[in-house]
Amino acid sequence: MAYLLELLLLPIVLFFLFWVILKKPLKALLWSSLISLIVVIIFGIIVYKDAAEFAARFPEQPKLFLFDEKGKIVGGLTLTTFNITTDENGVPKFDLLEDSEISLLDAAYAKKDYKAMLGSHYMVIVFKSEVFEGIESSVPGAIGAFLGAINSKFTTLMYMDKFSKLVEQKGPLVFLQEYKKGHVIIYPEILTFKIFKDIPQSLFDRVSQTVLAQQNNTEQK
Repeated sequence: MAYLLELLLLPIVLFFLFWVILKKPLKALLWSSLISLIVVIIFGIIVYKDAAEFAARFPEQPKLFLFDEKGKIVGGLTLTTFNITTDENGVPKFDLLEDSEISLLDAAYAKKDYKAMLGSHYMVIVFKSEVFEGIESSVPGAIGAFLGAINSKFTTLMYMDKFSKLVEQKGPLVFLQEYKKGHVIIYPEILTFKIFKDIPQSLFDRVSQTVLAQQNNTEQK
């Protein structure tokens, strides 16, 4: 059962439980309210600590970003910080995975062995091709498919191109929306992300639209 639904149902369940035991509605209401409050406070503390740890570790620890096409890992990269360095020509440098690494990760992915995929990374994030539907790479499709068949690094670069275009068009929260739809796999799936799944889609859409509007206003200034 979803976390938020459990919290909503807890007072009701406790009330009827204490009513049966104590036979007094007022005392049942008081005890159920008190215990529910304690549980909510404890849950809030756990969520806060979980989110704080994520905020501290995610920006500075190595993360594995992978791209899935039809259930197969076709590209990926390792990223530690988001302060991307460039070469002498000003071209961003990324730690793109080699074909041999992609093959090993794909074999583990086929078995859903996310722990093996994680290795020494803090987190594995797999983006399924559905995330990028309607987003075209700067490289024409036929050429892109040809280059990708030669080397998985070309596939990764094309997905990174789509990645930036998607964020530009739909805002930074688009990946959380796709995560709620099951198009993004995150391992380990920390409590904070599990709670995101419980947020009503309509509410999440309104928040996303607000964030995107603020982003567009900032860019226009």
